[in-house]
Amino acid sequence: MQIADRFPRKSKQFFLHGIGLLGVLALIGLRILAVPVTLEPDSQRYVVMGLNIADFGTLTGQGYQPHTPPQPGLGQGGLLTALEIAIAARLHEPTRQSLICFARHAFPATDCTGPLAALKWLYAAELAIFLFALYRIALLVFTGDAVRAWLAVLVALPCRELWQYSRFVLGEPLFIAMAGLFLWAWLAAWKQPQRWTGWLLAGLVLGLTVLVKPSWLALGPLTLLLLFAFVWRHIGRRDLALTGMSFAIGFALPTAAFLLRNYIQLGHWIMSDPNYLIGNLSHRFAFNMMSWREWGMGWIYYLPDFGDNIAVKLFGTDAVARLGWGPASLYVYGRDVLQVAMQKLSPSEAQQQILQAYALNDPLKNIAVTALLAFRGLFIGGKWGLYGLLASVVTMIWLLRGEQRRLWLLLLLPALIMAGVNAQLSVSIVRYNLALVPAYALALAAALHACGAFVAAKTMRRDRI
Repeated sequence: MQIADRFPRKSKQFFLHGIGLLGVLALIGLRILAVPVTLEPDSQRYVVMGLNIADFGTLTGQGYQPHTPPQPGLGQGGLLTALEIAIAARLHEPTRQSLICFARHAFPATDCTGPLAALKWLYAAELAIFLFALYRIALLVFTGDAVRAWLAVLVALPCRELWQYSRFVLGEPLFIAMAGLFLWAWLAAWKQPQRWTGWLLAGLVLGLTVLVKPSWLALGPLTLLLLFAFVWRHIGRRDLALTGMSFAIGFALPTAAFLLRNYIQLGHWIMSDPNYLIGNLSHRFAFNMMSWREWGMGWIYYLPDFGDNIAVKLFGTDAVARLGWGPASLYVYGRDVLQVAMQKLSPSEAQQQILQAYALNDPLKNIAVTALLAFRGLFIGGKWGLYGLLASVVTMIWLLRGEQRRLWLLLLLPALIMAGVNAQLSVSIVRYNLALVPAYALALAAALHACGAFVAAKTMRRDRI
């Protein structure tokens, strides 16, 4: 009788989850498949990499020629993003023809209006994977509470960055899917820290994420340090070596294989074209030239959606001009002056000169500017990110306790570390920090659930009176 009682209840829950999942999938389809895909300034290099893999099976940073096999080389971006584009090109000939058009024309390539249907289907699948991972993450943090888990999915949907980059040929849809899977595997491993297979899987997914965003290579050793610092309290020093080795092996499987390919074919132990890194460093370290007054104004200017307007009213347009993206900005100086100057040097010489002249000569300024740019990168979805950040503070202090708070902090920590890494190595735009979405979504869900419980309790008291 007990089994009979349980079966209908589980069936009902399964049915409700299925209805919710179908609704989310329908929304994904309508939002992504109905909007044409176009180019961003960074898109063309991904398209060229993907087409060279699709047609010739060769990874390279060279331009694409339909009947001329390129020489092997290093791409300016993630390997898996290029593979994704290659798969879309091989699956659907109209998509391939549109990609060829994009490869031949410089941005904005307005004459290229093809559907890119195969790529859009891949983007839709990747967003669905992320939302499923988010749901599973929420179940882990909220101890199986499906109400708050679904609420986390629902509050994530208005975040514009989830949808915005599916309109462009970029790596962000794949990146957010891989980041979601890593954070799910990461939390699951912490949930059962004695199981070495969980750590192996977490390391493997992190390694695959590196093949989408090479900057995530920094997270490998940093998360390994976190593991050694905290896991021994739960499993003891005795099993720590096996746990750490499992994570390291999982992380090394995809990353070491790609590094080995680069060394055998090209003679370099490196993840991507070094000139790509020099470009990023040129853009980033130009910001170290800001004055301390500009640094102070930046904390207002970089508030999402409204901060720039407030800063202009308070300080004037000219005072904050270098903080933006216009012709007088530090970003344009880094792109058009500093990067051009660095092209005269070898990548290693350029990297050394940039670091010495703009970072090591004033480490305090470098740390301060990194903190400011990290602040700018936190506001994913504009005001959505601001609400998520505020809800995170409330959640951490008041709404979660014990194991739930520990797991939520472990969810936040890798994304926060990468926000700092991105602020040190790049100009820290929000699309680099999409891994913060799960922590923000859970914080918003916890806050809304607490507000709903408070209102319900007040209503019940009034009814009793």
